[in-house]
Amino acid sequence: MNSLSEANTKFMFDLLKQFRKSQKNNTFYSPISITTALGMVLLGAKDNTAQQINKVGISFLRCPVAASLCGNVHHQFQKLLTELNKSTDAYELKIANKLFGEKTFQFLQEYLDAIKKLYQTSVESVDFAKAPEESRKKINSWVESQTNGRRAHFEIMSFTLNQNQFFYDEYLKENIRKHLPSPLLIGKQAALR
Repeated sequence: MNSLSEANTKFMFDLLKQFRKSQKNNTFYSPISITTALGMVLLGAKDNTAQQINKVGISFLRCPVAASLCGNVHHQFQKLLTELNKSTDAYELKIANKLFGEKTFQFLQEYLDAIKKLYQTSVESVDFAKAPEESRKKINSWVESQTNGRRAHFEIMSFTLNQNQFFYDEYLKENIRKHLPSPLLIGKQAALR
């Protein structure tokens, strides 16, 4: 899991450099959410798609050295997510992952089983093509259910959308919201409100 942590830290700084080039506003993002999403997509990718994911600079997803030392990246994510989701009396930390895929796309059962085992989530089919608004509402409803009623509204769709939500039960839960500028930008055309 150390190689995953090191790679995630490197990715975080690389991504922050890219954000700073294109945005003048404050940037709030979760590298582990992004890398988990990419890991889940890579798990089912092959050929050109897998090559394109690897080209974005997340070399640890290929991890030839790490794979031989620590097992493949998907098993490292499994260990990390299991550890992070352990229950404690001191605080509540929940990481919720979900893939929303176009309903006309047939996901292989092997992939669905692996996503459940390794990333502790599932793929939910939605109709991005013919019912994007209903799909958006379904995703927002899922986010709200995972965050104890916290609302997050997503306004753009993609073929596969992954939403990871972190939340803390203690002091941070209320205080972060009070001090955030609105809205949080999550892309050139999308805002998290």
